[in-house]
Amino acid sequence: MDDSSLKSLLRNKILESIRSIKPPGKWKVVVVDKHSLKLISSVLKLYDILEEDVSLVETITKSRQPYTDKEAIYYLVPNKESVSRFIDDFTKKGPGWNKGAMYAGAHLYFTGEV
Repeated sequence: MDDSSLKSLLRNKILESIRSIKPPGKWKVVVVDKHSLKLISSVLKLYDILEEDVSLVETITKSRQPYTDKEAIYYLVPNKESVSRFIDDFTKKGPGWNKGAMYAGAHLYFTGEV
């Protein structure tokens, strides 16, 4: 399999995973870590992701506003930092947070190891 076929396959898998999430409110948020952002950016443009009813793409390591009315799709490397931050998104308390959760729901995809 050549490089362009692998990129096409990865692109399709990512888009399929985004399309498969159909929250009641239609719109969703994509949350990525540094490694996953690099991987996704190698095969997709931000525009391609936003065309799939995604209102926002955020980095998990940065301070983020809670969107308790939207579901989130996480693309993370299964390491301690990313998984801890994912858990924090659903256990922290703060203004505007819904029962300690940053989003209405979560869909988690691991992208591989670093």
